[in-house]
Amino acid sequence: MKTAAPTGAKTTGSPVRSASVRRAKTPGPGTDNISQLASLANHSPRVQAQLKLAEEIHGSRQIAAQRGLASEINAASPTVRPKMDGGATTVQRLGTNVNMVGEDDRFFETRTGKTRLRVNPDADAYLEGHFDSDSASSLTNASLGDKFSHAMNRVHKGIPYNKAGKIEAFDSNKQPTEGGKSRSERSLGYMLHTKSATCWEKAAYFHLVLAELGITTFLEGGEHKTSGEGHAWLVIPASEEAFGGKQVVIDPTTGKINTREAYESKYDINVPAKQVATPKVAQSPQEVEKALKEFAKLEQLGGLVKKSVLDVIDLKIERAMNDKKREKEKAEWDKLLLKFNESFK
Repeated sequence: MKTAAPTGAKTTGSPVRSASVRRAKTPGPGTDNISQLASLANHSPRVQAQLKLAEEIHGSRQIAAQRGLASEINAASPTVRPKMDGGATTVQRLGTNVNMVGEDDRFFETRTGKTRLRVNPDADAYLEGHFDSDSASSLTNASLGDKFSHAMNRVHKGIPYNKAGKIEAFDSNKQPTEGGKSRSERSLGYMLHTKSATCWEKAAYFHLVLAELGITTFLEGGEHKTSGEGHAWLVIPASEEAFGGKQVVIDPTTGKINTREAYESKYDINVPAKQVATPKVAQSPQEVEKALKEFAKLEQLGGLVKKSVLDVIDLKIERAMNDKKREKEKAEWDKLLLKFNESFK
């Protein structure tokens, strides 16, 4: 398989048995049995351990229900893993199929270099929270076309376009650079969380979501030849095996796909193509082409029919995601219950 990046692209012991314990009824994980264990806790270290396990099991469902708050609670606290030398290193925590470039290159920048969008999930829990909900379709058995349509719809319609909010967000955070100058900087997660996104943030975010789905893209931008308005989009690199050997544009702002030639005729492309993430396991060009053709056919349907089809796709994916979630919670519950039961052996 041969692919070519867009022109100018940057790649970069035994148990203690007391008489009290022998007479006690074997407790289960319910609250009454926890109280029963608590009354015996001063008699046996073993019972104390069982009490701890019972409390852990009893509270597991409450803990699971609170997980949705994790992103807000940890907004400024990236996951860290201790190093062997006693230090700590940040752990990448974005999806399962996203391979990020080196930390120093995790950004997109305007043509002048005066504005920079940081894309560093290791230090951006807001981004992690958004990504988990929008990319989870990768865990389902739906077709790649359905996954793509689901993701495109969520980014295109689910992320509001707010140019004024974007300008205010960047202008309010100037960072010093070499030579006594300054640069406006914000993180992608912050821009999404504050609903201050435009085409740039939509494209950068969709770049990550597509990487999770196994689709390789680059982000590039330019100015409209007539209005001078800036715009950003994604490019699928050319391949001899798909799309007639030509590059294809994915535009999450308009919610459409197009040829790169059409964008070349419409825009002065002055922001070179760049990527900050690649799929660890990439889809074949043929599979990507098939997925985009499925999406294109969907786009040709009438508004009401298209909405109905998208609703069915979204429902199918949401059900599959919920099934995965229940499977995970059941596995965690069974693990805790097994640990509790083994404490009586």
